[in-house]
Amino acid sequence: MNLTEGSVMVMRLSTTVLAGFAKRLRGGGDYASCRQCGACCERWGGTLLASESDVAAWKSEGREDLLSRVGPMGEIWLDPSTGIREKRCPYLSRASSGLAACLINGQKPLMCRQYPGPVQSFRCIGKVRFPLHPYWTADRVTLA
Repeated sequence: MNLTEGSVMVMRLSTTVLAGFAKRLRGGGDYASCRQCGACCERWGGTLLASESDVAAWKSEGREDLLSRVGPMGEIWLDPSTGIREKRCPYLSRASSGLAACLINGQKPLMCRQYPGPVQSFRCIGKVRFPLHPYWTADRVTLA
């Protein structure tokens, strides 16, 4: 094999790898959807921060119930009566079937809407791989 043939082979391989990555970025491939186990809300619900856009949206929607649970540094899910942070998300609900549901799904924080992201390798706590959320575009994803 000469240098030209080798270069063409590398280019074809690179194109195939990039096409596969692009497919993942578009949400294609072998992905699952949320199993509604609630493990993420139970484990990390008490460690979240509200973004500026979350607070602005909650203000414009008149969601005093959500705003009363935001601390001075953006930490969320404080008990409004004590100011102590909840250990899990207070808006996690369970159906009789055991499936978890978010009581504020339409207003949930940006951190929840973006989960799981690149930090979690797009896999949730239950190891389910998710399609790329529209927030995570190719220019925001860093590959190690």
